[in-house]
Amino acid sequence: MIEGSQAGTLAGQFGVQEVVHAVAVGLIADNDPGDPSSSDAAFPLFQQAPAGTQVDPGLSLTVTGRPFTGTLDHLAGAKVTASPVAYGSDGTAQPPGRQLAYIVDFGVSLSVLNLDMIDPDGTGAIPGIVLVLPWLGTSFSPKPVFPASVGSVLPIPASPALHVGLPGIETTKLLVQVDTTRLDPSGFAAHCRITLATYPANVKASLNSRLPFWTKPGPLRDPAPAAGFAQELNTLLRSLTSATDVELQLTSDVPGVLDIAGWPPSPAGLMHTAAARWGGQAATQVALVALDPQPVTIPFPLATQALVTDLALQLSGAFPPWRSYPAQTSEAPGNLGLTVDVNFSVARRLTLGGAAVLYGVSLGLRLPAADAQIHLEIQPDSGGLPAGGKPIAAADLTVPAGGDAAGNIAWTEVLFPSPAAVAAGQDPWLVVKAKTGTAELVAAPEAAAEATHTVVATQGGTWGEYPPVLSDANQAILAPVAQLRVLRKPFASENTPLLDLAWAPSAPAAVQVEAGTATAEVDLGAPPATTPLVPAAGNVQLVLSVTARSSGVLSLKGATLTYQEIGP
Repeated sequence: MIEGSQAGTLAGQFGVQEVVHAVAVGLIADNDPGDPSSSDAAFPLFQQAPAGTQVDPGLSLTVTGRPFTGTLDHLAGAKVTASPVAYGSDGTAQPPGRQLAYIVDFGVSLSVLNLDMIDPDGTGAIPGIVLVLPWLGTSFSPKPVFPASVGSVLPIPASPALHVGLPGIETTKLLVQVDTTRLDPSGFAAHCRITLATYPANVKASLNSRLPFWTKPGPLRDPAPAAGFAQELNTLLRSLTSATDVELQLTSDVPGVLDIAGWPPSPAGLMHTAAARWGGQAATQVALVALDPQPVTIPFPLATQALVTDLALQLSGAFPPWRSYPAQTSEAPGNLGLTVDVNFSVARRLTLGGAAVLYGVSLGLRLPAADAQIHLEIQPDSGGLPAGGKPIAAADLTVPAGGDAAGNIAWTEVLFPSPAAVAAGQDPWLVVKAKTGTAELVAAPEAAAEATHTVVATQGGTWGEYPPVLSDANQAILAPVAQLRVLRKPFASENTPLLDLAWAPSAPAAVQVEAGTATAEVDLGAPPATTPLVPAAGNVQLVLSVTARSSGVLSLKGATLTYQEIGP
């Protein structure tokens, strides 16, 4: 149905059948109300995100903006009120009669390109626009932007227009007059579609109504990455104690159409977390021997294959003040043996590198076939050999029989009854004597050096040199060196942390950490291997290699696995 002068004008140009056809084509082609909203926008990211969900810290989200094209009732901030006057064909203001005028207040300055009258309800009754006036700051302009005019008289066209193109005018208000008496302001807002050239401005992003984590000052003309999105999302997800919906909110000070790109993430970008459980407990303790890599199994209650992206630990420990330091070139087990029994005693030079507090030594021993009792002394140097007499420190050691393992090598720690202070430059000797039985010190062939000088005494006699050995590789003449570790307090310059944590025994340390009575937070990141963990009996297991520089007890107070689900 066509109203008033619109029908008369069209009938004068076409036959009646042509009028109906022309309007029908207009309705089909131009009946879209356009964008359903402007400015504020909400995007559901998760529906009932379970506690423990995380996203890749490198995940990005892009925010886009464009000018609004839609009906006035969907333009944020716009208010439509009935004008108290309408303009006649002679340009005079008069009370509304056969035509109504509406004041559209945008609230901000906008650039307007088009106005279109549409039929959102499909009734066929579309009023046409006859006049558009812009706002000048204190009043509406006497010169319309539609229809085009010359001078100050307001010409009211005989042919109302369904489409009005405007030259991109910047204004905060418009007066729009239409040839109808049937629409109240809300009805006009639903029938008038506006096309803007103004981009949304001062866009802000927040999650679940939290404080904004990102702001883009000025107009958002180009796609912009929302910096801090992954960090803010993970912070929110970590705070969840139960399944919760997560929503992204975008707002702007100037109306426009906002959207996002980069969501939902790929499966690789979505992660979950699980807490370790040892027999139902969140903590466990592990005994560690100095410098011996110890595998530590960390079980997580998971029933699906998991690709590890991060492992976080909470560690503390009970460890003595000393550290274990290798005292020769190589830590590899030597192929030589130095017998200690009633006939032979062995002495090895200790080069400490400065004033030291000595707590003990760790000996490389081959397990004997029967128990042996040996006596250890720290003796001062005299002319390049053990001085004898009163020792600086002493201790006894029982070397247990190895049984079927006799001949295997074991590092055995011997602590003195009290720490011994050794002055700088006074490199002492470790003297090993047998009280009962026979023991064998592990030795390795090395180039002769004062720092590792190893000598032997036969039947309590004077100290003498071991026969040299011939190197198989280059026929070099080498000396037997007893292999040991020195247990001493670290020097002030030795600030290496107590623990090395590695993904495998032979792998380099992933992290180093000082484990004391206070809990240390440790993040190992992702392991170098990309093989998924396979569940067994409702658990997946990670195995770390932990090496301590002192013998003690490590407490794992908590472990959190971040992972991607693999497969069903």
